[in-house]
Amino acid sequence: MGMEHITDFLRYDGLVAETLGMPIVTISGRGEVRIENHLGISEYESGAITVRGGAPTASRRFDIRITGSELEIRSMSSDVLVISGVIHAVTL
Repeated sequence: MGMEHITDFLRYDGLVAETLGMPIVTISGRGEVRIENHLGISEYESGAITVRGGAPTASRRFDIRITGSELEIRSMSSDVLVISGVIHAVTL
């Protein structure tokens, strides 16, 4: 699969997630995580932040857990959450 096909697939996958209201997680290096379509924060510590995910109308919900050091919420709105710090892992 060529790079243009991978890029097209990721764009398509993002459009499907956005249409369904599912979270879109973007990781920028080891310093930033951006989560679109989140459902709020369920845990917040300097070493771990847990964000609720899942479509608002879906019966199945899940957690997105970001672990690292010096984690902080850089910005938050009803649609987008940006977490910065030294990111060690992002798990579902």
